Amino acid sequence: MSTSYIRQDRTRAPDMMFGEPTAPEGGNTLDMALDADALFKVHTAPLSVPTAYGNQVETITDGTYKSLPKYRVYYRTKDNTSDGPLDTVLNVAHPSHPDSNYQQFLEMMEAVFPMTCLDVNVLDKGGRLACRWVLDEPVDLGDGDIVQPHILGLASLNSTWTTSVITFVNRVFCTNQQRLGDKVISVKRTTNHDMRLHLRATVLADKADSLERYMTNASVLKSLRMSDGEFRRMIDILVPEPEANDEGVVHGRTQGIYDKKLEALDYYWKEEKDGPAGSTAWGAWNAVQSMEYHDLAKSDKQKIEVVRGKQPLSDQAMSYLRELETV
Repeated sequence: MSTSYIRQDRTRAPDMMFGEPTAPEGGNTLDMALDADALFKVHTAPLSVPTAYGNQVETITDGTYKSLPKYRVYYRTKDNTSDGPLDTVLNVAHPSHPDSNYQQFLEMMEAVFPMTCLDVNVLDKGGRLACRWVLDEPVDLGDGDIVQPHILGLASLNSTWTTSVITFVNRVFCTNQQRLGDKVISVKRTTNHDMRLHLRATVLADKADSLERYMTNASVLKSLRMSDGEFRRMIDILVPEPEANDEGVVHGRTQGIYDKKLEALDYYWKEEKDGPAGSTAWGAWNAVQSMEYHDLAKSDKQKIEVVRGKQPLSDQAMSYLRELETV
């Protein structure tokens, strides 16, 4: 790679997924939901088509929903009344689609993990919901490298997300949000006590198993020293130089994106070397993950996708670094 690594003045991107948490020590989920306007009413109306014969509604001709409109519009209004001024259309779906809001899901999470909610975030005018809860005490990976386990809860009214929870950690030194568990835990909205206890047990078991593997992986990678040259060789593979076109020219925007990635990787690698990870494979992986989480994922939605596991550069870096264990 011909580009030299030059430290430039830059500040780390905002440290949390949605900015600073509403309640850093944890609070009541429903109180935060009210403050975030997450408990709005969902209204429905038949989907109609304007024709020369007036507005017409297609109906279902047989089965359980016979004679009902084949499609319903799910919407919210600005004053929560069914005939109030329209705020947004949430979905268009079959009448079997529930018309409930997020309240039961949030009530259940508060019952299962009481007074641990960090924030409730309404996205897409209510089409999607993302919340965070603190999960147990912080863990020291060694040398003051602290991670705090959390839960990310997701739900949607626009059918883009299933109602689910994911365990993840916030690494305090770099403020990265890193996926912890391997699985997405589906959540069935229920008031049944036994099912709620089962959800809690499932989440805690996933966290315990995943955290043990996470700590073991961190320990192995921290034992592998890594020089600047070795880090740069890895970056050559992860972020190759852009190829010139037939005229020998690299498009300016392509070159600019490449240069910014290198700048970010250089910055985070130098931070890691001065931090608890030091010049190790663990520091190298966190430098890549920092770039992917803080710089490439610019919006809340993109950061959520990273926590959900969409982090291709970090995954490539992990595969590369694990190969070093066998060398």
